[in-house]
Amino acid sequence: MMDINKLLKTMTLKEKIGQLNLVSYKEEILKTVERGEVGAVLNVRDHMVAERLQKAALASPKKIPLLLAEDVIHGFKTIFPVPLGEACSFNPELMENSSRYAMLEAREAGINWIYAPMLDLTNDPRWGRIMETGGEDPFLNSIMAERKVRGTQTEDSGRITAACAKHYLGYGAVEAGLDYATSDFSETRMRNYYLPPFQAAVSAGVMSVMTAFTTYNDLPVTMSSHLIKNVLRNESGFGGLVVSDWQAIRHLVNFGVAEDEKEAGLLAITAGIDMDMNAKIYGRHLEELVRENPALLDLIDESVLRVLEMKAKMGLFKNPFGIKNPSCFKEKIREAARKTAEEAIVLFKNEGILPLSKDSKILVTGPFVEDKNIHLGAWSAAGHPDDVVSIREGLSKNFPNAEFHATKLEFDASDLDAIREKAQGKDCVVLALGEPRHLSGENNCRTKLDLPHNQEALVSEVKKLGLPIVAIVSAGRPLLISGIHEKANVLLWNFHLGSEAGNALASVLAGDANPSAKTTVTFPKESGQIPIYYNRYPYGRPDIVHYADGDMEPLYPFGFGLSYSEFKYHDFACRLEGSKLMVELEVENMSDVDGKEVVQVYLLPDLIRKLVPRKKLIACKKIFLKARSKQRLVFEIPLDLEDYRRGITIMVGPSSIHGRSKYISLN
Repeated sequence: MMDINKLLKTMTLKEKIGQLNLVSYKEEILKTVERGEVGAVLNVRDHMVAERLQKAALASPKKIPLLLAEDVIHGFKTIFPVPLGEACSFNPELMENSSRYAMLEAREAGINWIYAPMLDLTNDPRWGRIMETGGEDPFLNSIMAERKVRGTQTEDSGRITAACAKHYLGYGAVEAGLDYATSDFSETRMRNYYLPPFQAAVSAGVMSVMTAFTTYNDLPVTMSSHLIKNVLRNESGFGGLVVSDWQAIRHLVNFGVAEDEKEAGLLAITAGIDMDMNAKIYGRHLEELVRENPALLDLIDESVLRVLEMKAKMGLFKNPFGIKNPSCFKEKIREAARKTAEEAIVLFKNEGILPLSKDSKILVTGPFVEDKNIHLGAWSAAGHPDDVVSIREGLSKNFPNAEFHATKLEFDASDLDAIREKAQGKDCVVLALGEPRHLSGENNCRTKLDLPHNQEALVSEVKKLGLPIVAIVSAGRPLLISGIHEKANVLLWNFHLGSEAGNALASVLAGDANPSAKTTVTFPKESGQIPIYYNRYPYGRPDIVHYADGDMEPLYPFGFGLSYSEFKYHDFACRLEGSKLMVELEVENMSDVDGKEVVQVYLLPDLIRKLVPRKKLIACKKIFLKARSKQRLVFEIPLDLEDYRRGITIMVGPSSIHGRSKYISLN
């Protein structure tokens, strides 16, 4: 085992600072790496480049290997559903499995540090990065955090790839859903809403944490010693590496809290930022700062130790190079991507049309029939459209009588003429609609949340044909789709599904896969309802609160999604045993179709000591039930009832608004 403390004592100040220097790859950095002045490199996706970099690092005076980082958010080359879509599966095993496969594929290219999972909660669909999140619920996001950290950090062949939980903290609270804007939220909301997923990641052993661009308590997070040292390290028990986001230390100058880059570097290292991501401020200014204040050397040593300890735990001192996967890997990862995509598809509406018979005569049309790019979603790393199964390719294999017409992005009269001609004699029309992937992701925030271009008009024109409409919508955020809901007979929603999109959608349409996903974000009816989310605080005047020109209810509530099966809940009972809530119930599949159901348990307050959410998810479980079968479920749920004075209501059901309830007195 490498003696990290002994190594530290042999290092010069410049070499120590080098370990805190994270730069974006360019060919000319090789000489800097050979001098030991770089500790980590990002944006390396080629195994040969990775190998050259590691060899350069091993040629440095102290022979310290590099961290090679990449944003592998939902796959490296084989792309899985975006995190928002994967979360809709409510399937922790799939979450862990997808992260493990993505890690193995990235590791083959030499990547050993993955900037995921993204644990920001948000309830504002204008924000482009909502597609990277798990939605609006802290309990579900905490489950996701744990499983994705486990998957990424699976030890294999003597190596561990480090996960990085981001963006700590409150990035999803940016004002007006605008990237890089400030955020303002209370200590209570910080601890009860934004913090729990990060605490779950820490409990799962996450090796690193990335701070957020945003602000808390009138300070940029990059200089918040309260959040980094007090809350993350002392209270939450995190002992690993803290890295800034992209050039975020420089942002302290932009915010006006640092006079120049030198002061920004001082504020960041003092607050607890171990590694500077590509601002290169530590490299330019830490030596001078140490000369002016020798006590800073202790802080630098602590940060360098955390870097070296992480590299040692990862096994990089023994073997820093990429590890080739077996020949069967590609087939296995594609199968995993398809299964995850199938469970990420949400059926919002079905007027008895689905599943379709495979001999159905269908017309498949719309702007995304043949488009492969849309399914990659934002942050698709080294994913390429050529490796994606399009809707046409997927449906062609399952529906031999299908006919296709890919419209222009802005359909015109020639498209309508072709649709009318090809629709003759058809049983239904399948519309491939959506939001292009470049409209979501970082710095792709939107003021308008309708389907872009003239897609809604296309639906209206197709409606005139008098045929049943099956609308498939692919997007990176919840959209305003009330018009689609009204006009379509079926609404099949998905947050960008990845490489196996076409196959997964075809399986669901044909009934080979039974939809089981539930939305993890509330869908608004109108933009004026934003932010809209299920776990709000109660209102002071609930009897009269309203919008003068609309209602308060969402289009689709959190946790909602339909199935081809019909499930019933029986014999629900609950009781308190000290600080544990015991919930028992029986779930029955009343249909002739095997299916999966997400059983959700919610807590609703009665009389309280301070404001708490009017409803919150406290447990959930995805179960598989054969046709005409039953399953008995028992939940044992730890509860903190300090804020509840008189009683609580427990609700179990298939969504946040449907279910059976029982009241438990606390007296």
